[in-house]
Amino acid sequence: MNINQIRYFITVVDCGSFNAASDVLALSQPALSNSIRTLEESLQV
Repeated sequence: MNINQIRYFITVVDCGSFNAASDVLALSQPALSNSIRTLEESLQV
């Protein structure tokens, strides 16, 4: 887990979707999804 993954998660929640969050974060949607997946795995959720 790293601080960017937490920031990405908060942005997805705030924006309500991965697509909107990826625009705000200037990341591709697949890269954002992968980062969130890695966060979930590290938290075992």
